[in-house]
Amino acid sequence: MAEPPIGDGRTGALRRAQSDMAFTLTRADRPRGPLPGMPLRSSMMELSLDGGVLPPPREPIRLQDLGFRAAEPRWPTDVEMAMPGPRHIHPHESIVEPILPPSAQGPSEERVTMRSLVYCLQPLPRGLRCPLHYTDALRSPPTLEPFYHLQDADDTTLVFESRFESGNLEQATRTGAWSYELTLRKDLYTKRHTQWFYFSIRNGRAGQTYTLSITNMAKSDSLYARGMQPVVYSEVAARDGVGWRRAGENIQYFATSTRSNKPGYTLSFTYTVKYSNDIIYFAYSVPYTFGDLQRYIAAALEQPGAARRLHHRVLCKTMAGNACDLLTITSFDGSVASMSTRPAIVISARVHPGETNASWMMKGVLDFLLSDDPDAEVLRDSFLFKIVPMLNPDGVIVGNYRCNLAGFDLNRTYREPSAALHPTVLGIKTLMQTLVRERPVLLYVDLHGHSKNSGVFAYGCETSDAPAARFKERIFPAMLARIAEGVFFLDRCRFRMQDSKAGTGRIVGRLEHGLLNSLTIEASFCGPGPSGPLANRQFTPGDYEAVGASLCDALLDYCDPDQAKADLMLAEIRQSLAARLRAARGLASDTAVDLDEVDVDELLEGSSDGSDSCNEDNTDFFASDDEARDARERGREREGKPARRDSSASRDVAARKPVPPPRTELRRLHRRARSDEAKLLLGADSAATTQQPTSVSPGAVARRRSSALHMSTGNLSSSPGRPPRLARESMRPAVSLTAINVTVVEFPARF
Repeated sequence: MAEPPIGDGRTGALRRAQSDMAFTLTRADRPRGPLPGMPLRSSMMELSLDGGVLPPPREPIRLQDLGFRAAEPRWPTDVEMAMPGPRHIHPHESIVEPILPPSAQGPSEERVTMRSLVYCLQPLPRGLRCPLHYTDALRSPPTLEPFYHLQDADDTTLVFESRFESGNLEQATRTGAWSYELTLRKDLYTKRHTQWFYFSIRNGRAGQTYTLSITNMAKSDSLYARGMQPVVYSEVAARDGVGWRRAGENIQYFATSTRSNKPGYTLSFTYTVKYSNDIIYFAYSVPYTFGDLQRYIAAALEQPGAARRLHHRVLCKTMAGNACDLLTITSFDGSVASMSTRPAIVISARVHPGETNASWMMKGVLDFLLSDDPDAEVLRDSFLFKIVPMLNPDGVIVGNYRCNLAGFDLNRTYREPSAALHPTVLGIKTLMQTLVRERPVLLYVDLHGHSKNSGVFAYGCETSDAPAARFKERIFPAMLARIAEGVFFLDRCRFRMQDSKAGTGRIVGRLEHGLLNSLTIEASFCGPGPSGPLANRQFTPGDYEAVGASLCDALLDYCDPDQAKADLMLAEIRQSLAARLRAARGLASDTAVDLDEVDVDELLEGSSDGSDSCNEDNTDFFASDDEARDARERGREREGKPARRDSSASRDVAARKPVPPPRTELRRLHRRARSDEAKLLLGADSAATTQQPTSVSPGAVARRRSSALHMSTGNLSSSPGRPPRLARESMRPAVSLTAINVTVVEFPARF
């Protein structure tokens, strides 16, 4: 009898046999020894078909051996989108793009001579807050016709388009011969969040200057008012190897009135077209799409020796059915015992889909960890890295700025994530719970972008409730500031744990998992600011990648065997805080200050943590109004203002059950979540325990340095086979892994 094909095991053979009604089940027919050329691997009864015996089951197929197939993006069916979207080149270039000098901020005196609608998205169904149907990933999307068709060769109207992956532009209105007013689409199924834009124009005339005004920006303050420029990509210039560039002149950001009398803000800039017959893309920051990530993972898994350092799996599926990828990076050629004791490091990004600079930092982390650099090998031998490069694929695909398809800011849902509404947050939280039970977790980092502040900085979690660990949460950021000098700023870091941020990943990581190093790292969309060796310049994707590589460098410093670095950094931190506290109190420089007797975070950082949220971001679209009012009242109490309501404002938010979403379809999703919960309760990655590698010394963190790493201060450079690295000192004290990495802090409930 012919052998069944691969993938068609005992179940498929039984179905065929039952349909033919020609089978017998007898122990006598079962072979008493191995079949010729095939060992007997099962003692179960075999099927006998016309005297023949089915072969025993094959060995299970390892998913790693099947290879990686890039997932096709899915999106709501009521959203028009052309796939595949545009693919841009990203050459490794050493370019310096200075910020623009400040310009007058305010509406121009240009007179509106016409109002002609030249682009408009298909309106979404009214009243629908949560999508119910999604595209079939295997179905080719239809070809989309442009909204505006050119009348003749003399028609000078720009043709706009944003119906591609991560695109965002709702309307374009021609207001003059060379000027246009644009409006952005709000995050899908919400009434707010207009910040991210990504669209294209064509039919521009070479040498002609156009004025583009985006009239519904949401935030009252913006880095555009301080010299930041949009990013622009020309398909004609790309043929010569030119990628995204900062461009645009006469940039203005100012308040405008709206029909509803609510405050609105306009971003206006001019751009001069360089080439005829060109397609030009404009974006808030350099895009990094879901498709870009899928292509990156596929390329990484195809590299020689990738199986010894990188394993891939799908953490979970999103609401639309997109894959949320989980990458495990470690040395898989060590012993099972050594891998089971390696401390874990968890890094995530793009919980806010419009913060594309987070993906470029993540790319720097991945490039370094997957490289052949000796330092990367040390990290792989010493740690188990669990990396979720894109926590909100749905939002990235449809061009949202902050929310997922249910209208939630996912970085406010970590306390009680829903399997139906926040599956990726539930997935990473469950992964974290599993890791904490199995091994020490040294570091959790969530990468973000910031639209108001300059430089790169961190939000951490204070340790005032744990005297034994006081100020130790600042050591890792301090080391990162040493390595990325002039880019990462320790004095801009904040370590308050505010009630309004109780649902963020970093605070849940501290309070529920006891992590000392639970951080959000924020990178400015603009640049490092007016100070430092890289002052008054704008960040490029290469700069963000260098920050990611510096993050890995800081891990090596943080975990060096010599414990002197820990004591030295902690002493410097205390001295700096004491000096700031004396300055805040107006005391003499030689006055003794006891830091352990005061709440340093409250005195120095005040009631604000520098959040990048806009005024309405403290609550989700479906969040309880009572929770929002409670958060505002607690802020009033900290500022010494009288409460506007009764004492219920001081109740613990965590003690109350959240109000369920008011919509019928959302109730149905919540009911479905109960049955889906088990599917999202993820165990440890089996790949780390099924290998049979050679043994390494447990806990060994031997420092290895390459002579190519000694660079001049303040410059970005790179060497073959590694991402660009920020400058670092050649000789520095070290930090002991055993002194810091397994610190688990017990905190009383605060929220």
